[in-house]
Amino acid sequence: IERGVDQFHKCGQSDGYYLREDEMNNLGYGLIEAGRTKDAIEIFKLNVASFPESWNAHDSLGESYSKDGQIELAIASYQKSLELNPDNAAGRKILDSLKKQYE
Repeated sequence: IERGVDQFHKCGQSDGYYLREDEMNNLGYGLIEAGRTKDAIEIFKLNVASFPESWNAHDSLGESYSKDGQIELAIASYQKSLELNPDNAAGRKILDSLKKQYE
């Protein structure tokens, strides 16, 4: 995954480079399904960096942190997601559940 992240940063500096948020999300979820949660976190972090105003990117990062047991980071990601989209009822429910776990 490190080589892929390096390549991502190199490509992002070229003129012909185009990144789609949904493709990054799909890659992240594919990694989760393959049991590679830590790699998925890295992909979702890139997606958040590329699309910082996307509530869905933050939501996905929060989900991956939660699956990895990183509850404090998951809470922060879900909070950001909800700042961007306060109508995300599913995200709010998950955030409330995570906060209860963290107490």
